[in-house]
Amino acid sequence: DDLKNKEIAETISKYELEKKDKEIMALTRSKELEAINRNNERTLYILLLTFLAVLALLLTYFGRRRRMINKLLSVQKDEIEQKNRKLNSINNEINEVLETIEEQNDMLHTKNLKLEELHEEKDALIGIVAHDLRSPIAKAAGLAELIEVAGPLNEKQQELMDLQKRVCDNGSALIEDLLMINMAENRAAKATKTYFNLDELIDELSANYIQMARKKKISFKLGSDIDPKQAIYTDKDYLIRILDNLVSNAIKFSYPFQTVWLDVSIDTPYLRFTVKDEGPGLSEEDKTNVFKKFKRLSATPTAGESSTGLGLSIVKMLTEKLGGDIMLHSEQRKGATFILTIPVDHALQIPREKQLSMSEK
Repeated sequence: DDLKNKEIAETISKYELEKKDKEIMALTRSKELEAINRNNERTLYILLLTFLAVLALLLTYFGRRRRMINKLLSVQKDEIEQKNRKLNSINNEINEVLETIEEQNDMLHTKNLKLEELHEEKDALIGIVAHDLRSPIAKAAGLAELIEVAGPLNEKQQELMDLQKRVCDNGSALIEDLLMINMAENRAAKATKTYFNLDELIDELSANYIQMARKKKISFKLGSDIDPKQAIYTDKDYLIRILDNLVSNAIKFSYPFQTVWLDVSIDTPYLRFTVKDEGPGLSEEDKTNVFKKFKRLSATPTAGESSTGLGLSIVKMLTEKLGGDIMLHSEQRKGATFILTIPVDHALQIPREKQLSMSEK
């Protein structure tokens, strides 16, 4: 019994020890679990605080961003409204300008119609005046010739007769220039192109200018590097009038014992006439006015010849009618060179039927 009691006591003691150990282990485990729970709670709390902080930052950022965007949108809206107001103002101004332009167009149309009527009246008036002036001028020139034929005149009388004839010639030339400038300004008037041989033109030019040059003791030289039998197709009357003005001006503004040149060359499909003199030349101001109507240049004719101020303006207009071009090269005291270039349809040879009709004439 003592042994059993002793074993029982030992067993109970072991049981108590084991129980205490288990309780200690349980307590330790409980403390560890509590520590873990506390750590988890702390971590969760930190995470929650972090999330709330991030959320607060995001809300603050987006709030500021939204306010900035709203502010920017407000500014842009104000700018758009200002621009719309400006556009409306500009549109109103444009509408007013368009209305003004329409009114001005109507006025211009009315004035153009009036100008056309005045232009027609002017053409008719110039025709009437030219016709009415031609007759008395021709009669005055005829009377001067009759007076010379009627009997011998003394030196003073002959001087007066020569003056009267020059005045009549100048008046006739002015009438011709007025009629020509009026015709050249008429848009409806077109060049009448025909076939003719170049030698006909050269002979006609030579006959006109050689005598004029001899009177002033001026040497007139005519040069050509093309076949005189070459046919050209252009308005012969226009071309003669252009060259007459150019060459007569060159002679008119040249001093005695100087030389005037007229050179003819062809550069298919263009015919080129070069008129050169050794006169006083043109200043820079003269060159800007040389082809304008009624412009008197600083250089004057060397023998007191008359000048209407229309010759070179006629040259310019008739050259344009022929589809050509006129150029000027000049320096003061170094003469002047006019270069006339006109298209002549490749300088075609006269067709056979044209040759026959010309030979019959």
